[in-house]
Order: sequence, then structure tokens, then C-alpha cells
Amino acid sequence: MKKKIIVIFMLVGFISSSFAITLTTGINYEFSGTTSSDEKYNGPGFNIGALLNIDFIHGFGIQTELSSTVFNFKIQNEQLEITVPLSIIDVPIMMWWNGKFNSIGVGLGAGINLGFVNYNPVLLNFGFTFGSNVIFYFGNHIGLLVGFHGIFDFPKGITFDKEINDMTISFDSQNWKRNTLFGKVGIIYRF
Repeated sequence: MKKKIIVIFMLVGFISSSFAITLTTGINYEFSGTTSSDEKYNGPGFNIGALLNIDFIHGFGIQTELSSTVFNFKIQNEQLEITVPLSIIDVPIMMWWNGKFNSIGVGLGAGINLGFVNYNPVLLNFGFTFGSNVIFYFGNHIGLLVGFHGIFDFPKGITFDKEINDMTISFDSQNWKRNTLFGKVGIIYRF
């Protein structure tokens, strides 16, 4: 009975909430690599994505994103130096506050990030994320979003082989770790 009551309250809250959808693009700066010394990357990348922002009560809610980042990753040691293209899909889920002051909206949030790194092997990393947005509204529903967020991976992750049939938890010294700062702009539509 308790579960049914909780589900009903959640549905009522979701139906009575406002939400916004945004398509974004931007640049990011990666501080990435394995925890070993021969695979590191510091440099710019490009990202595209979409975000969903849901207000539940008085501007408090959640914001989740789906973004894809591409950049060139350099592997370097004493014998060789190669550069390979790398892509990452991030899914940050943040507790979020939205405030609106006349035609300008401001948002702040923090939460967790799930990062899927297309590396050999494929890696799933977890991390802390935070962000902020400023929205310049052109009317009641449409606006220009300018924002940033950062991702800081925890030191442990889950690795998959390329066929995704062998999952192991990675605790070795070759684990991937990212510290990334994103800048983004996009068009927002608030329902």
C-alpha cells in the first residue's frame, strides 16, 4: 500500500511539474587518461547533446543530459607516440535548482555522471558532476541557454570487452579517469 501511495504522489508531482528540453553544442577541455603514466590527454574536444530539466517544487528538481564528446587521445611512452580518435557518451543526473528573474533564468546543480568511454576495452565510469546554466528567454517558452558543467570521475570503473560479453570490475592501475570541463550553448524550450 505504501508503494502505491508513493507512486501516486510521484505521478502527481511529475504531471504538475514544468519541464524543459534543450539541444546543446559546445567545447570541452579534457584532463583524461589511464592512471598509468603512458596514456594521457589534456586538450580540447567537441560535444553535442540534449538535456531535460524538470522542476518539481518551487524551482527544485532534476536535470539529466545525454552528451557525446569526441577528441584525439595521445598514447605516449619512450618508444612510440600515437594519436587515436576517442568518443565518450556522458549521462549526468543532477539535483537542480532553477530561478527566474524577469527574462533571465539561472540554474545550479550537482549529482553523479555515468560515462561510457569507447576505448579498448569499453569502459563505464562513475563520477561527480556539477553545473550551472544561464537562460535568456525570448518569450514565455523559448530561450538561449549558456552553461558549463564539470565531470570528475571516481578512480574505479567497470570494463567491457568489445563484444560486451565479459564484464569485470576494474581495480587495476590501468583504470581510466577523467576530469572534464564543458562549455555549452543551446536553444531551450520550456513547457
